[in-house]
Amino acid sequence: MTEKLLKILMVDPSLFTAPYDEGITEGLEKNGIAVSWACRDLRSKEEYHLIAARQINRIFYPNIINSAKNAGFLAKFNKGVSHVASMIRLWRYVSRNRPDIVHFQWIVFPLVDMVFIAAIQRICPVIITVHDTLPFNGNPTSWLQTIGLSRALASVDHIIVHTQKAAEMIGGAVGNRTPVSVIAHGPLSRANIVPHIHTASKDKWNFLMFGKIQHYKGLDILVEALTLLPDEARSKMRIIVAGESFIDMVPIKSYIEEYKIGDTIDFRLWRHSNEEVDSLLSEADAFIFPYRRIDASGVLYLVAAYRKWIIASNIGIFREVIQENVTGSIIPAEDPHALAASLAGTIGKLPTASLPVESWNNIGKRTYEIYTRHISSRQRYDDGGGSSSGTV
Repeated sequence: MTEKLLKILMVDPSLFTAPYDEGITEGLEKNGIAVSWACRDLRSKEEYHLIAARQINRIFYPNIINSAKNAGFLAKFNKGVSHVASMIRLWRYVSRNRPDIVHFQWIVFPLVDMVFIAAIQRICPVIITVHDTLPFNGNPTSWLQTIGLSRALASVDHIIVHTQKAAEMIGGAVGNRTPVSVIAHGPLSRANIVPHIHTASKDKWNFLMFGKIQHYKGLDILVEALTLLPDEARSKMRIIVAGESFIDMVPIKSYIEEYKIGDTIDFRLWRHSNEEVDSLLSEADAFIFPYRRIDASGVLYLVAAYRKWIIASNIGIFREVIQENVTGSIIPAEDPHALAASLAGTIGKLPTASLPVESWNNIGKRTYEIYTRHISSRQRYDDGGGSSSGTV
């Protein structure tokens, strides 16, 4: 008899981790799983092919185009009301289409979401991937997004995280109520990479800090580190800061003007197209991650294939995968003096190995195994074999 094709509904309401979403879709499909998505519509310059029209169910936030992160109270209120209505639509979709698993990538409003998770669990198991143990990296749109998170996580059937440290933290938060598995993050780079090779004729070493500019990523720490460098050292480097800004840039730019280091920093503060991203990453000579905190970093797995020197804080995934003096330099978090020394010492350095990166095929296989264990457990429960809760 032909084995049944599993139907999985992935839920990423705001497409917070869209590049990861594409990768996990690829990995699951390679393992024979039919994947569809419940999320918002795509925005300008968002180019995601595997979660494109044939797979995307535009359940979340209709007619809301922009992020509410830096918006006023009314916009945030409207987004909250829209989220409740969107979760109702999600439950109705699940009720009609009966997927084998619903897999959340984010819980947006725990107090609301846990109600609908419980309703969905009457139909099928619910899995969640926790990308950040500190919700929204400590920068939620509203304080309401942090209330009840531990209870919501404890209510699902299985939790997936990307690092061992995250597993320990989540395990401590939910106790023995929900099993936790560590599955690595996969590569996010696209095909046909043509790495830029630095030549001696160039007068500056290009350091790139890329991604959404948020407080936890430590741009202010990087700027302070530059003020600690002598003019001669700064003259040999160009710092490119590229990505959409979600912080107030006025104090940082005033600080740069006060210390007269503006000729060292090149700000490109907008959402970049895929072609612009490829150009940025190819031309960089080194990548900088002066983060205050992180569990898993999508940007790290985006730059991994370019095989450039990496400077990163000694936290989260950086600590687990970057080999000191082999693939990059690990420095204490929130230490501008250490960052300044590392910047000066990086000029001319090339890695002697690549970052270890798990394939999406293997990630899909491990995720598939979690799905099938919970589906089997649910079937035994439905057949009268006992409770489907607890460790699988």
